[in-house]
Amino acid sequence: MACSTSNPAVAGLLGVTDVKLLRVWIGAGDNRTAVKTIGGAGTLLGQEPSMEDRACITAAAAKLPPVGALRIERSRVVPQPSAQEQHNSRPYHVTVEIDANVAGQTSTYLFNCIRDGQLTVIQPLGMR
Repeated sequence: MACSTSNPAVAGLLGVTDVKLLRVWIGAGDNRTAVKTIGGAGTLLGQEPSMEDRACITAAAAKLPPVGALRIERSRVVPQPSAQEQHNSRPYHVTVEIDANVAGQTSTYLFNCIRDGQLTVIQPLGMR
């Protein structure tokens, strides 16, 4: 499905997040599940990722190369050593890893994410 226009994110009620997703590919999922969120490092199995983790993953995904056939396989957040000690402190600092597949070749894209309040800064670190 293609969309030629998009609306900017707007402020909502407290605790409500409006996210603009770019270059999203959704295929057939497991047992009719189209989108599945899996917790990353530091997240208990079955527990949803934190708002900070979701914001970092979403912002990093928007920085992926604009390749039409690119498919995100998996994403995770890896806490920085100083962030593990002070998890509730600001700014929030993690590394985002996104496993993406293009034409059968899987690569992991690495991003540095610093989040302070509503500001999210993403820095590409490379790929492996």
